[in-house]
Amino acid sequence: MPRCRALLLDFYGTLVDEDTDVIEAICQEVCRNAQAASPAEVARTWSSIFRELTSVSLGTAFRLQRDLAQMSLAATVSRYHSAADPDALLEAQFSYWQRPRIQPDTQELLATTLPACLVSNIDRADLVAALASYDGIIPVVTFPDGHQVRGDDPQADQHLQRALRRADVGLARESGVSHFDQAPLHLITDASLSWRAAAVPDVQVDARRVRPNLVLRTGQFAALIEDAWVGRTARIGHSAVVEFTHRTERCVMINNARDGLVHSSQVLRAVAEENDLMLGIYAKVIRPGTVRLGDEVLLMDGLLK
Repeated sequence: MPRCRALLLDFYGTLVDEDTDVIEAICQEVCRNAQAASPAEVARTWSSIFRELTSVSLGTAFRLQRDLAQMSLAATVSRYHSAADPDALLEAQFSYWQRPRIQPDTQELLATTLPACLVSNIDRADLVAALASYDGIIPVVTFPDGHQVRGDDPQADQHLQRALRRADVGLARESGVSHFDQAPLHLITDASLSWRAAAVPDVQVDARRVRPNLVLRTGQFAALIEDAWVGRTARIGHSAVVEFTHRTERCVMINNARDGLVHSSQVLRAVAEENDLMLGIYAKVIRPGTVRLGDEVLLMDGLLK
């Protein structure tokens, strides 16, 4: 009986999770204010157009995976007359391709002495970036100043604590359900928090429920004003600049008990019924800088204090 001498493995969907969650979020955003029956319909159309483009991506007509994703999503958005920005929506997918979630049994599989060869239809640059995020199966943390620390470094926790200026954080392997960040930053306005609290008066709702990086005090502005910021930029404080990428879709974690808050299914139900599961907005950093309590946020058309 011949022995197995090496492993030939697909990367996405085998060693790491597929980007299903990201695709679902993109399709939901396309579906809003569009002539589409459901996000599932948008997903089927996008997939069909993508496969058609892939089938002719040969020889001199070869296109990168990113190009095919952009072309197919742009065609899908156009077909449904959606106001969504394909390029802005695809930022989340491209980001995930470079930092995917590892499957729970990947460590055990790669612990064998057999050599492994990875295959993928993803662009080489994205695959290399994904592999560079890990040293084997050990995550490599890159800090804002550019220095990197392996996840198994005995000083990893100390590096995190110094960077975050908190003594209660550490790096640990997840068990059970895996989680990942949709974006580097999550923001919400105090008006939106108050609006959500008023909708469920029997349940305490504050920033602890939604876990944002920043809460913006908007004064006289109406709740959910941040929904209209997608694709726009803002300066926070004297130097930091961020771009708002997509609205924040809530999940059951908003119901969970934490830090003195009791569990309640009313919170997510209210967000779903009144704002399509959306509460808050994601952003990416365009120019890093120090942000302090009370800093002003300069948007394109005005100043929030």
